[in-house]
Amino acid sequence: MDIKELQKIMQENGVVGAGGAGFPTYMKLTDKADTILMNCAECEPLLKLHRQLLEKHAY
Repeated sequence: MDIKELQKIMQENGVVGAGGAGFPTYMKLTDKADTILMNCAECEPLLKLHRQLLEKHAY
């Protein structure tokens, strides 16, 4: 998946940041980004999204 596909999915599904302002996440991404850094610190004990993303897509 390239960055444009990710932007489209985020926009179509209304993904926003978790900071409380509701800023659309797709707007933070540009085709200039070739790397996405994740801190992998989950805010809830049962969340596993970051770990799952790293296990499947890290390189």
